[in-house]
Order: sequence, then structure tokens, then C-alpha cells
Amino acid sequence: MKDLLKNAEIEKEFQVRLRRKMINAIRNATPGYLRKKGKYYYWKKKVNDKYIEQYLGTEENPIVQRLKKKKYLQITIKTIDKNLEAIERFVKKYKPYDPISISKGMPLAYKIPPDSLFSMMGLVNPKGWNQKYTRNNMFSEFLTQTTDKGDKVRSKSEVIIANALSANNILFRYECNHKVGNVWVSPDFKILLTRENRIVIWEHFGRPDNPEYMENALKKIKLYIDNGYVLWHDLIITFEDKDGSLDSSIVSKIIETCLR
Repeated sequence: MKDLLKNAEIEKEFQVRLRRKMINAIRNATPGYLRKKGKYYYWKKKVNDKYIEQYLGTEENPIVQRLKKKKYLQITIKTIDKNLEAIERFVKKYKPYDPISISKGMPLAYKIPPDSLFSMMGLVNPKGWNQKYTRNNMFSEFLTQTTDKGDKVRSKSEVIIANALSANNILFRYECNHKVGNVWVSPDFKILLTRENRIVIWEHFGRPDNPEYMENALKKIKLYIDNGYVLWHDLIITFEDKDGSLDSSIVSKIIETCLR
């Protein structure tokens, strides 16, 4: 809901800038308007408080091109004005529908504790997402890298992913216990998209040069897919490159494409 309102404001700002640009472009536009008879154009313009019609010929005439451009700009400005009015009405009338907002307007007799409220509606309470959860404690000695938030992870690439998620205010859990079918796994990142109440798993595989490691990685990917996970929808997979690193621009693109 917040993202929807935010996007509406972003769209409003964009259209305001576009309108300003077009107003400037039309400020010194050629006066008058076009008429077309057959394949020839005529220039309807005002001279001494009277409209006269001047023959312009074909579309190649520069005055024809300028008058056409002016008309398109005028129509675009009118369209933007209507859009801005619609956005204003939408922002004013749109009502939050998240459980907490709905609960605030309920009579006291109907009040429900937040966790129970979210659970009743089949949703995840975002405020509880970052509280303590059960993590995978295997090979904890390899948790040698530190994220911007102070969390310990296993590689510099995972630092890049964790920092990028945090920078985009995306809630995630690192190596938490997660059931896939009848199997418990510990995905690198279990992500909660609050606007959709959707869970996304992000697995990063850091040793593509190790055959045994990759065999286990492929088995894990197959487990997800066999249980209905769809790549780039609720399953994200990344690998180290040949130099043993992960390009941060790729991480940013994945977040922009799959998680925004």
C-alpha cells in the first residue's frame, strides 16, 4: 500500500516535470492551426483580428511540422492535467487496507492483538519479521564477513546482497530454517515482500568450480522447482563469477526487476 502511494507521487512528480518542459516548448510556438484539404495543408491564422487561410502545400513545409508539433504538445498537456487531477483524487480517497490500519478504526470489543490479527488474515506481521528466528548454526566458524547492519555472513558476495536488500528497505532473514515440501533447508536469504505478503528465496552459490558443491546446489534448486517455486518470481539464484566475486550491478538489477 505504501509503495502504491509512493509510486503515485513519483508518477505525479514525473508528469509535473514533463508538463513544465512542454509548456516551455510551446511558449513561442507558431500561432494558428492547420487545416487539410485533400493532400494539401492550409494555415489558419489571425491577422488584424480576422482569420485568414494561407496555402502551405505538402507535409514537408516546416510550418506544417511546427503546427503539428504544437498540437501534439497541447493535447499532451491537457492529458497530463487530467492525469494530475486523477492522481490527486486517488491519493486523497485511497484508504489503507493493512490489518493495523483497519484495526485502528474498529470498536474496542473487536480489537485483536497484532500477531493474531495478521495470522487470522493469512498475512505475515512485518514488525515481527526481524525479531529472533531460528538460524542454521552449522559451520558457524565460516561466518567471517560483516554486513552494514552488523550481521555475520559467509562471503563478500553475501555482504553485497544483504547490504543491497537493506538499502532498499527489503526485509529478509539470513539462513533461517525454511520448509520446502517435507524437507527443511536454510536458504541464504528468505525475503518478505510486504506489499504483496509474498516470500521470495534467494540462494547464492559461491563455489561453482567445486563439482561436489555444484552437485548439491543443483539438487537444492531441483527441490525448490519440484515444490512449485518459480525462478525469478519466488526463487532467485546467483553464482560467483570465474574470479570468485559477484557484480553489485547485477544484484541491483535483480532487486529492481524481481523485488520492487
